[in-house]
Amino acid sequence: MDVSQVSTLGGRSNSGNLNISNLELTQIPEDVYSMYDLSTKAVVVDFSSKSSGWYESVDLERFNAANNEIVEVDERIVEEFGGIRHFDVILLVKLC
Repeated sequence: MDVSQVSTLGGRSNSGNLNISNLELTQIPEDVYSMYDLSTKAVVVDFSSKSSGWYESVDLERFNAANNEIVEVDERIVEEFGGIRHFDVILLVKLC
């Protein structure tokens, strides 16, 4: 999964919300940890564009990774997203 897929799933860096629930993930994708990293080569300043720009990014506050198969969360989650107020990693157990 890359950041463009995360954005498509409703996890935009300008909304403060990231929803990667129900994707059968075994870990939080690396691209999630770096979704706020800014490469100076990738910066395009186009105020006429209707898409969101890097200058509209807000801190991640709500992170929903529920109903995946994640059993361990990297401590980078706190380092990268210190503003998280709601972090959902509930695992629903499937009964056979």
